[in-house]
Amino acid sequence: MTTELIAEYTAELFEKYERLKAGDDSIPFWDLVVLCCTNEARVEAAFRRCLARHALPPAASYRVAADPPGPKVECGGATLHLLQTLRAELGDQLDSLRVLVIHAGGFSKRLVHHAVLGKIFSPLPVGGRSLTMLDVKLTMYLPYAALLPAGMFFTGCDDIQLAWLPPRLPEDLFADGMEGFVALAHPAPVSVAVNHGVYVLPPDEKHGNEHLYTSPCEEVLQKPSEQLMRERGAVLVAGDQETVHIDGAFWISPSAQRRLEKLYVRLLPLTEELSAYRDFLPCLGRRRPSHYQSDVLPQLAADSARALTFDALQGVPLRVLVVPRSRFFHLGTLPEYLEHLSGGGGPAAVLSSLLSAEARLAAGALAEFCRLDGHVTAGDGALLSHCHVAGMADAMEHRDPLAMLEFREIIDKELDAAAGAEEVGDRG
Repeated sequence: MTTELIAEYTAELFEKYERLKAGDDSIPFWDLVVLCCTNEARVEAAFRRCLARHALPPAASYRVAADPPGPKVECGGATLHLLQTLRAELGDQLDSLRVLVIHAGGFSKRLVHHAVLGKIFSPLPVGGRSLTMLDVKLTMYLPYAALLPAGMFFTGCDDIQLAWLPPRLPEDLFADGMEGFVALAHPAPVSVAVNHGVYVLPPDEKHGNEHLYTSPCEEVLQKPSEQLMRERGAVLVAGDQETVHIDGAFWISPSAQRRLEKLYVRLLPLTEELSAYRDFLPCLGRRRPSHYQSDVLPQLAADSARALTFDALQGVPLRVLVVPRSRFFHLGTLPEYLEHLSGGGGPAAVLSSLLSAEARLAAGALAEFCRLDGHVTAGDGALLSHCHVAGMADAMEHRDPLAMLEFREIIDKELDAAAGAEEVGDRG
């Protein structure tokens, strides 16, 4: 039932996104969309191409922000640098804008076929549409552009969070206010949570209903072991199922932005890596001492960027927006990319490619932007990208064990809802 609801809701969001691109200004959208990246020229060129083709909603302004020069600073350092840059340009006006910030990453070392333009411009097989990860990001966060006030909403470039939100939002959803951080949380098995951030929530302080609610946060665990999740009270038990709340995107209020701006002044010149997920969020929460404070901070130098960040964020509220009917998919590595797009052993996926009748793609293989003439064979888990093969060729199998998620199933149902009985020509 959850999969069907998410698929129908996703179809509605794609329809809204098409209306936005056509100029419908009745749909709430972001005032500014920013791509943070290590290679400004590369992403800027791709952005200009999208704008030239009128492929993005005109309601927003768009810009690319390069990471600061010098050592690699990760997404946390890039966030601090962006805040300083926007404040210098916009002044107090920044406090009144709804800004979507997408950390577009570096050189796609784990997905090398996206190294030229980056993962944010990677194509995704969503029906017969020509959509990129950027399109999907702008689509799936439409509800939060309407739900959240002025502030900055942060997300990465290689994950997809599909959800169903009720048509009528609970009136008391933000009864405790919206200062500080608001983080989206999604249910996940314990086995998945060991690779993500995990929110520990109190049991009896929810605002909203079973479909959508907010809660204060006790603490944030970053890539915790199963034992640590149990010790800190993160595991929820319902019958024979155990789940936890894992992290995703997050929103920062204008007052919290200004606190981070002051922190950046103290850190300059920043020569250490700072991750927003590893070094911002675990500093928050009501529990003292938190696991981060008692076990991680003592290992850091008092004047390190991470220790100073902890001091700067003391007292900043963190509320978690729990979306129970949601699915989280990470496409940042080659095995994950193949798993979710080819269906994990299902039919081969074919995206914008021409295949001869003699071509054979095994279950779990993916061909994108290819012309395969003659007797071409691709084994289970093979990826063929931007290839023109004439004659005989054999792509060997490649498969790493991964938990099977429902990305392809949800997208298939979304296609049925959006296109009815139309034939989809862009999928295998």
